[in-house]
Amino acid sequence: MVKRSRSVIRTALLGMLLLPSLAAFPANLVVPSLELLTRGVVENTTLVLKSYGQMDLSIEGGYKFGGRLGVTYTSGTGDLERAASKSLSFSGASIIVKDVFSLPLDISYFIGQNDTLCSGEGFSTAFGTAQIMTSYRGFMYFPAGVIYDGIYSVNGTGTRIDIAPSRESLLFSLYAYEDTHPPSTGPVALGMFSGDFRVLVNFEPIKMEGFIGGSYSSAAAANGRYRGGMLFFWNNGPLELLAQIGLPVFDPNVDTLTLDLFYFLFEPRLHLGFLSVVPTFFLHPISYEQNKNLTEQGSFDINLNIYAGDLSKSSLRGGLETLLNYKSATGDIVIKTSPYVGFATPGALWTFKICATLSPFDFTNMLEGFVGVRAEF
Repeated sequence: MVKRSRSVIRTALLGMLLLPSLAAFPANLVVPSLELLTRGVVENTTLVLKSYGQMDLSIEGGYKFGGRLGVTYTSGTGDLERAASKSLSFSGASIIVKDVFSLPLDISYFIGQNDTLCSGEGFSTAFGTAQIMTSYRGFMYFPAGVIYDGIYSVNGTGTRIDIAPSRESLLFSLYAYEDTHPPSTGPVALGMFSGDFRVLVNFEPIKMEGFIGGSYSSAAAANGRYRGGMLFFWNNGPLELLAQIGLPVFDPNVDTLTLDLFYFLFEPRLHLGFLSVVPTFFLHPISYEQNKNLTEQGSFDINLNIYAGDLSKSSLRGGLETLLNYKSATGDIVIKTSPYVGFATPGALWTFKICATLSPFDFTNMLEGFVGVRAEF
């Protein structure tokens, strides 16, 4: 009841801020992103569909004013087809006022999920660059466990202050908020406050991002929790390099600085005309998004993606991915291979994938399929 009341109050506050703003500025409602993914798996000899969806709505009222409202069509397990998952769930909203006092200063008030740090997405939203993020993220690649996307996402109720000495190449962001990250189990912890500081540097051919932050709760130990990370991207014609490394959660009261705490992704990309080769090396952290002691601790992935075609230049792309996942906790090795095809239609990008588990081999549960569509407006 307390959690529900807090949510109602926050939504009412956001509405009070939105209404006068919409009256002052002619507003347009746009849908910048819409993504749906369906995974077909065999469970106890029965084909089961599990789906995931994400949609963002944006309110645009000229250059000076902007707003965003995000809703999600998903449950924690990606079971959109089940009755409990058919209603919309709130993911985040924000109001931003740009060029405050005619300075390169933007101030926003947000509720729910805000920026994802060290994912690479910030460069396209802040500077309008082409996307540099790895494709090895999200529900498509992590359908059954933790959904990894970047090193850390800001989630809560608070304020973001952006200072842009150069609108084309440099951005500083400061976040101060009550932290409401959803835990892996149990209710959301109340009374935890967080702060993060991020820097984006956009040059050619190099892009860099870094952040540091911490969280403190009066109900927890006095030392709090800390985090930090960095992203590096380099583009030199046919060769690209993406690296992400950081500590998603470090609690000095209980943690010893070991490799298990680190989020590490290294991805060289080689584009040889029509053919591309993209290996991805990913180390799963023991803690992620304020959730500690995850069951995936020590897992290490090697994913090799070989494909022909480029959806930014043509309407068709096809390839083969091979994944080797090593679980250090048990010593198990999982090997999967996935042929796929993607094609572009007006306003949408489609992906069809069939995943076969080669090791450990189990003929009855060997295959799973994916159908994904991402709308582009």
